[in-house]
Amino acid sequence: MTSKKLMFILFLVISIPVFAQDPDMSLIPYRQGDLWGYADPEKI
Repeated sequence: MTSKKLMFILFLVISIPVFAQDPDMSLIPYRQGDLWGYADPEKI
């Protein structure tokens, strides 16, 4: 296997998980004492 093919396959293996999920940026982290969780913009 040539070096270029190996580098291309390695690049694909590393980069595919990055695009696997869309992050949900609508959740807002909060903390009350020792408890923490997420809230959506409607419940703040």
